[in-house]
Amino acid sequence: MNKRAFQAYCVGTQKSGTHSIAGIFQPQYRAAHEPEHYRLVQLCLANQPQNQLNQQLKERDQRLNLELESSNPLGFFVENLVTEFPNAKFILTIRDCYSWLDSCLNHQLNAQRSEDMALWWRYRDFCFKKSLFQHTISEKILAEHKLYTLDGYLSYWQKINQNVLATVPPERLLIIRTHEIEFSMAKIAQFLQIPVATLNSSDSHLYRAAKKYHLLWQLDRDFFEQKVEHYCRALMNQYFPDIQHLTML
Repeated sequence: MNKRAFQAYCVGTQKSGTHSIAGIFQPQYRAAHEPEHYRLVQLCLANQPQNQLNQQLKERDQRLNLELESSNPLGFFVENLVTEFPNAKFILTIRDCYSWLDSCLNHQLNAQRSEDMALWWRYRDFCFKKSLFQHTISEKILAEHKLYTLDGYLSYWQKINQNVLATVPPERLLIIRTHEIEFSMAKIAQFLQIPVATLNSSDSHLYRAAKKYHLLWQLDRDFFEQKVEHYCRALMNQYFPDIQHLTML
């Protein structure tokens, strides 16, 4: 087994730049975006005992032997990863909740609902708590497009980001705002103690949306902002203090 130059995980939410982070490390390092995604999503859905989950994560790590794994499902296993891999470092890509939600909606509207994508839709049901939240009249546009509720989306955004921040020791965590990824090469290199010249800045913005639908502007604005205040405002004030309401993206 080849020795690793470092061991790191990017554990940002969906549509926060995890694909771009993986691209930055390729081809110089053994890096991958959502490797073995089918197995990883199944782990999220299985709700296994912690000892079994830890064992599977260790076996998975040995099998992949990556230096950088960037996978949004890993956000649900941060506690396990921090404990099981004490030398690993973590990158949190965090995106403001407005552009993040807009990107999520665009991505899901562009996604197929074919049999091949069934597992991903089950994963989205899990992330955005389809069985827990019901659409209100103020978000009927989301229901009409078979999308999730604002409670589902924004509670996921809050939970993943807050859990990473609360769980990973500060000295093992690098926080990168999504819009600053392409300007963060030196910061990433210093954090992982690798030469900045080994990073691939040309791949710092991958996987843009194929088509944009602008659904956020069709929501009840007051209702939307109330949900943002409830779920997201504390983190938004900390990491995006200049963004106080929805503006043109």
